[in-house]
Amino acid sequence: MKRTIEILKLNIIKLMNEKDLSFPYIDRMQIREECEITGRFMRLIINGEREPGLAKLDAMADLFAVPTHSLIETKETKIVGENQNTKLDMLISNYSNSTAEGKEAIEHVGRIVPKHGQRTR
Repeated sequence: MKRTIEILKLNIIKLMNEKDLSFPYIDRMQIREECEITGRFMRLIINGEREPGLAKLDAMADLFAVPTHSLIETKETKIVGENQNTKLDMLISNYSNSTAEGKEAIEHVGRIVPKHGQRTR
């Protein structure tokens, strides 16, 4: 199950970047009843503090407009999203093969580096 959660985390991060979504924006979408999941819950998943049930996986899939199963598929079977970015694929591969310390370092850099084309909402 641990491997599946790691794959889910990476796919969520990739889809949020592709769709230009932030946690606060997802929270506002949920308040407006445009989606069934909160940004806070997704943040908890990415931080490893929660594991989603099937209903929440369906809600995330609806938010990203992808099939539910694609949220937990790996690069070997299919990467979620249509625009494959070689550098991002390499980062995901490095993250997957890293130690806990390496993953923490990658996550830290990801939090402090501004996202390309990031909009404030």
